[in-house]
Amino acid sequence: MLNSLNPSVIANADQIASNFEKALPFKHLCIDSFLQESLAVQLIEEFPPYREEETKTEHGGPGRKLVKPQISSYGHGFRQIAQLFSSSEFLEFLSKI
Repeated sequence: MLNSLNPSVIANADQIASNFEKALPFKHLCIDSFLQESLAVQLIEEFPPYREEETKTEHGGPGRKLVKPQISSYGHGFRQIAQLFSSSEFLEFLSKI
């Protein structure tokens, strides 16, 4: 499952964890090239276009953001990323950071 991540992210997990611990003014991360480039490109290509009739506020009225509760309906790349983020392998990897 972690094969969706850029191999350098996995290889540098200790350094990423160290950066997280030392980050100021509070602990945070910014990980460039987090995903495999091919997956990142696929996500961009699959991202749905803005359609005003599909936009809603969190209260269900007309809004300015797209609301689709099933992210996996966007395409294969989004299904892959949803599976990655909910996998025990990914959560275990994150807990090390």
